[in-house]
Amino acid sequence: MFRNLVDQFLHQSQIAGHISGRDVVKRVGTAGMMVGVCGIGGFWVQGLIAGLCIILLELCAYPLNKRASRFEKRLELGTAICVFLVNWGAMIPFLSFSVILSQSSSLPLILCGYLWAFGIFIHVSNTFGLLPLYNWSQMTPAFGTIFIMLWNLSRNETFATMPVHWVMTVMLMIVYIVNTFDTMNRQKDTHQALSRAREEANTRLMELERLSRLDSLTGLMNRRAFDEVVQSMMHQHANKQGITVFLIDLDSFKPINDSYSHEAGDAVLRAVAERLGGLVGQNGKVGRLGGTNLPSCSAASPRPARREDLRPIS
Repeated sequence: MFRNLVDQFLHQSQIAGHISGRDVVKRVGTAGMMVGVCGIGGFWVQGLIAGLCIILLELCAYPLNKRASRFEKRLELGTAICVFLVNWGAMIPFLSFSVILSQSSSLPLILCGYLWAFGIFIHVSNTFGLLPLYNWSQMTPAFGTIFIMLWNLSRNETFATMPVHWVMTVMLMIVYIVNTFDTMNRQKDTHQALSRAREEANTRLMELERLSRLDSLTGLMNRRAFDEVVQSMMHQHANKQGITVFLIDLDSFKPINDSYSHEAGDAVLRAVAERLGGLVGQNGKVGRLGGTNLPSCSAASPRPARREDLRPIS
């Protein structure tokens, strides 16, 4: 079980590293915008400190995310832990913009802070919704930020009101959090159901493809599949010793059906198919070119014909 958890953590870290490495420009650009908003609200120092922290963390995270996004190589556990810590730590200065703006006495600036926080909710849930470890670890401080903002507002004399009003606000926020968690869990279940349906559909398509290339009676390749295999073998052995193709028909097969029933004739065809498969060996291929009333078979082998290959099947 522990090994399975480690594998899931490594897998999620690779995907998270790929996503985070892809969105660097967008994150830095929006952080710069929020520094400007904080400056307009008179919080230049706090905004610049948050912006510098974001730049430093992005510089640390970029090489780690790039290393994690190399899916052709297995991610080391130490690197995965660093990717997790850096991406989780980067949430703190991003969320700090909302806390900074919640100290303002300007309603539009406070609304900017809340919009920023809810924008982070949407970004995390949409980006890491299928990565539970990264999703929950980043959503938790995001929700905590909202309660810090509410606390700052409750202490702001500009927005003084009855305590029961703040209690209602907190209760509604709790309902929102619970509903968000439930929605993300349902999204995960929906994705898993879609994945299972996709896998089932692919399995059925592969089975249909396999059946469309086989003779239903003998289990040998049908004409179309056999022709494709022969063409492939001809290209593969064009500059070597070539291949040998035998076209085999069963004489006096109709009397077997007439005298002993079609079931007996089917048994003969299956026995012939099994024996031909044993004669051609592992590298040879056998197919049935005939239909219901055409019992002919063909065998292809990537070597020259020898006399013993032509011995009758008794």
